[in-house]
Amino acid sequence: RIAAVSAPQRLSAANRAQPTVLVQPSSGQRIADELHSTATALQQSTQNALTGVGRLQVADSILNEVTRLLDDAVVLATEVATGTVTADQRTEFDALFTAIKEQINHIGTHTTFDGAPVFSSTPFSVSISDGTAATQIAATIGELSSSGDDSDSLVNLGTSGLTTTADAVSALTSINTAIGRVAALQGTLEATFHELSGALKVVYNRV
Repeated sequence: RIAAVSAPQRLSAANRAQPTVLVQPSSGQRIADELHSTATALQQSTQNALTGVGRLQVADSILNEVTRLLDDAVVLATEVATGTVTADQRTEFDALFTAIKEQINHIGTHTTFDGAPVFSSTPFSVSISDGTAATQIAATIGELSSSGDDSDSLVNLGTSGLTTTADAVSALTSINTAIGRVAALQGTLEATFHELSGALKVVYNRV
């Protein structure tokens, strides 16, 4: 026999028998979520672009200083290469040339931006996204060292000093090569800077 069920019990049983209904978010809520996601992506992209621009500006400023040091080195090497200076002058010029190389090494080792080395052979990449699609803008600044055994360095001044005319001629070739490489890199960094600046303007218009 089926036992009789009182009214409250019947109501409880009926409630348990009802299927679970999943409430779908309204179209308005979905749009709000998408807008929030887009805004978050654009804000992060703004920060990424500003960081990239700042790093490039620091690198360019430092490279201007490196070029000035290299120009000074050209003057010293040219004087010795002419063979018209005395032995004491060669010794003095060699010491100045060594000091220039040490200063370049110091710059390459100690220049940082946002806690990271500016001069590195590891590429850095900036991600720009609107929440649906992303673009990567990458650049490699390169290492900065005057050491003759560092073939990957942007500025490789070899191992020659300025103690002899022949050494000065060799050093002069290395210095001029370094000046050309620095100028070429600055051109590349300028192009990347303009690319990032353009992306930043687009992001600003959408934030």
